[in-house]
Amino acid sequence: MARLLRGTRFPDLKTMDQLDWDALRGIERPQLAQLTTCDYLERGEDVVIAGPIGTGKTHLAIALGVEAVQRRQRVALIRAAALIRELVEPRDERTLSRLHQRYLRVALLIVDELGSCPSTGPAANCSSTCSPIAARGAPRSSPPTSRSPSGSRSSATRS
Repeated sequence: MARLLRGTRFPDLKTMDQLDWDALRGIERPQLAQLTTCDYLERGEDVVIAGPIGTGKTHLAIALGVEAVQRRQRVALIRAAALIRELVEPRDERTLSRLHQRYLRVALLIVDELGSCPSTGPAANCSSTCSPIAARGAPRSSPPTSRSPSGSRSSATRS
């Protein structure tokens, strides 16, 4: 399990026990209890965690990743801007296949700070840039975290 945790690239190790329930307004405990079973991984469902800055979205995503690692699943976390940079630069060199294989190997890919992605330039062309992510398909999950307008509540939804 230690090897799987190292491979996640988590900036800090966060668990469900450490969640700040006051910051996580809008997410109900039964909903989180369901997510901690990691059933969404088996079904290949995505989990979207959205809310204002400082509400624990990344903490929650990492905690769900730790739950998946405890079930012997491969997990990786990457910031959206870094993911786009990884995908756009090699695309120009036509070396996406290695990156594609890296992301196919993980059962749970956590894409953090999706709301801060550029909306113009080559990175905005997600149809070709993000094809390795779209090609992951079932049974792999990719829960992005994203900022929402300040004052709105945090939420976690499955799709």
